[in-house]
Amino acid sequence: ALKGYSLQDQEEVLRKACHVDGVQIIQHFQDDGYSAKNFNRPAFNRILDALASKKLVCDFLYVVRWDRFSRNVEQSYMMINKLKSYGVEMRCLEETLDTSDPASVLLRAIKLAETEMDNRRRAKNTLMGLRRALKEGRYSSGRAPVGYSWDRTKSKPMIVPSELAILVKEAFEMFAT
Repeated sequence: ALKGYSLQDQEEVLRKACHVDGVQIIQHFQDDGYSAKNFNRPAFNRILDALASKKLVCDFLYVVRWDRFSRNVEQSYMMINKLKSYGVEMRCLEETLDTSDPASVLLRAIKLAETEMDNRRRAKNTLMGLRRALKEGRYSSGRAPVGYSWDRTKSKPMIVPSELAILVKEAFEMFAT
């Protein structure tokens, strides 16, 4: 949302592009709060159900960027082929390829792989940041674990034992024996 990729901004960009290209919009679908890591998304499943039941007939499915469609190369190709079986071609606004050019196959593969690579890089960096925080005695989750509380008097917030800490320790010792 901060970088202009909110759902409302994406819809506006899509509608403008369709208007400029003379494409009639049959229906707009969006998944609020769902990641494109996989296709287990309610609105996307409604598209597939509507296509399968022939309640929705269209030539194209548009997305602003490939990472809005999927962040998994294998699943992307499987879904693109499934959509083709319904007579629907995937279109991405950031992709300015001439799909009749054989080189477009390689360029699309790179774009789809780029989204998965970016997703994996972010996950790795997040994990590394969490590990570093824990090594420094900082707890990086929203709530402190049971038996601890937040100490925000230092430059970096840290978790410290609370009045329940002795009970948590006793529970672990009892469980261990």
